[in-house]
Amino acid sequence: MPYYYENHMGGWYTSEEELDHDSLYCETCGESDWPLGWYEDDDDFAKNSGYYNDYEDYEEELKEQEKEKERYEQMTTYPDVPKEIVDINKYGLTLKNIKTLKVNRKLVNEQNGFWRNEAIKGWCLSGAVGVDDYPICDATEYWLGVYDKTKKDGSAKIECNFSCWSGMGTYKFDKFFDEKDIENRDEYAIQYRFIARMNNLIEKGVFEITW
Repeated sequence: MPYYYENHMGGWYTSEEELDHDSLYCETCGESDWPLGWYEDDDDFAKNSGYYNDYEDYEEELKEQEKEKERYEQMTTYPDVPKEIVDINKYGLTLKNIKTLKVNRKLVNEQNGFWRNEAIKGWCLSGAVGVDDYPICDATEYWLGVYDKTKKDGSAKIECNFSCWSGMGTYKFDKFFDEKDIENRDEYAIQYRFIARMNNLIEKGVFEITW
């Protein structure tokens, strides 16, 4: 029969073995999980532990968990990559040469889609596809920063990166629209959106290519 414990962050969990205090203690916040006893199964726990006000609360929780599971499966089941990958990178942008773009700072503003970031002392451009809400947190994103501080040669300092899993991982690739670096529709979509936006900003005169 499993042992039941109340998680100090909310909810409960089970263990086939009885856990000691050290195993229940959280060093990060200083709180501990709480033993609730052992029961035949979840049904026995719900009826007899006193954790729920009544059995109907448990049944309602099961329904919500099932809905959340279905939502998660829907959101994380990627459609196949399109049969035809359309390369719109007409200016030959790469993650390396983007850093050498010439910047018209007068046009780096909110009207052109940038947002101010005082933490880095610069202006940012960002976008995402996918789901960024808990518990899914599976968005694929791009970020570009134009810093106030210039490089030694007087040119603008630009950084650009792509991330996955809502910022918890790095999406690395060598070349835009290269099939070997595109595993799902979101990865294709984020590259497409970024390049489309950069094409527009180059044509507006915000950026100027130097190659």
